Amino acid sequence: MGPIGEGYWIVSSIIGGRSRKSSRFGSDFGYAVLRYVTLFILPGESVSSSVPERLLSEGASAFNTWRANQPDAVLDLKGVDLSGVQLEDINFSGCDLAGALFAVTELAGANFSGADLAGTTFTGADLSRCDFSDAHMSGAELSYATLTLADMTGAQLGGARMTESVLHGCIFSRAHLEGAILRRAILTGANLSGADLSGADLTGAVLDGAILPISLATRKA
Repeated sequence: MGPIGEGYWIVSSIIGGRSRKSSRFGSDFGYAVLRYVTLFILPGESVSSSVPERLLSEGASAFNTWRANQPDAVLDLKGVDLSGVQLEDINFSGCDLAGALFAVTELAGANFSGADLAGTTFTGADLSRCDFSDAHMSGAELSYATLTLADMTGAQLGGARMTESVLHGCIFSRAHLEGAILRRAILTGANLSGADLSGADLTGAVLDGAILPISLATRKA
């Protein structure tokens, strides 16, 4: 590994709060001031979960500030447990959050656009006004969650579960909802134009005022 690669390895270890011995410098390191990170992380480098998790404990503002200074960092947060945490308006766009836990988490206004949310759990979470456009959410658990005015444009939601979720005013334009479970979901005023609902279960769903795809509108008529 060259000097730049070694520099990145050291910094990623430091800001994760873990004390490791550097093969290059031969000494132990603890927690480092975050402003130094910008000198080492390279565009497109994958950042281990220990880095952002440390920041997440400080809240959405600290995390968003760090991300603004690392626009090219690829964040790996697979399987992270953030259940019950307050993270309103956080920027998770493009993050790998596959299998993460957000049960009963406060996430109103969060940005998940383009994120990998496959198998992620949002049970009972507040996802009002969240941006999920073009997110990969296959098999995600969204039952009993509040998604009022959320943007799901182009999202991949095949097999996702949204039982009794509040989806009032949600935008599902061009979303893929094949095999999704929407039993007793509140879809009043939702926009489902161009959405693929093949095999979706809408048993007991409330669709008053919703804009439906042609296939579903014809079936209801």
